Amino acid sequence: MLKARVLASLFRNCFTFRDLKEYIKENVDNNKISYETLKYLYKNLYYKKSPFLKQNIYPIGEFLKKGYSTKEAENLAKLLDDANGLTIFCYDKKEIGYKYNKLFYDLLFVFDVYDNAIKSALNKDEAYLIAKNEVNCTSCRIREIEMQLKENELIFDDDIKSFYHEVTEEGKNIKNKMLDLNNKNLSKDLLEKYNRLNKTKKLIQEVKPYKDYVTR
Repeated sequence: MLKARVLASLFRNCFTFRDLKEYIKENVDNNKISYETLKYLYKNLYYKKSPFLKQNIYPIGEFLKKGYSTKEAENLAKLLDDANGLTIFCYDKKEIGYKYNKLFYDLLFVFDVYDNAIKSALNKDEAYLIAKNEVNCTSCRIREIEMQLKENELIFDDDIKSFYHEVTEEGKNIKNKMLDLNNKNLSKDLLEKYNRLNKTKKLIQEVKPYKDYVTR
């Protein structure tokens, strides 16, 4: 415990993770993060890392807290596109291609899918394949929308309405593409994406305070 507390004292808040120090301290004090996990987070996501990478301590830390291994975290992260070019906040060139140079919500998403699959009594290989398919069937924007809803972030009426229309329009575009194509393999891929969008649409509709609002 002493070693963990000493290491925890090295973490400092930053503008991308304003309560990073408090997050680490709370988890160490409550024995939710082991010393080995803390060393991993410090080495791979904090020490000499950019603020962009430091924010990813949260999704990775939460995943490891559930008892999953660092190998599982790294394998799932490989399913995601590198954040370079996807956000203006990814600005450190030396981190391009780094295993955790990923979008914050992408990490939350892939870990959430994997965790739910494991909870459904699937083995690790099966859960990994489900996570891989879910990533292939969704865009960064869809993953962001879903995780904002699941994380219960402050979302206003206009945001919900915007989410709903974004997903609806993307669904229409994919449906039109399917009608124009004859290639069965490609059509199957688009069909999977279309069906996945309907899951996102359903999730938006299940946000109780806005259920009637978004379905008008």
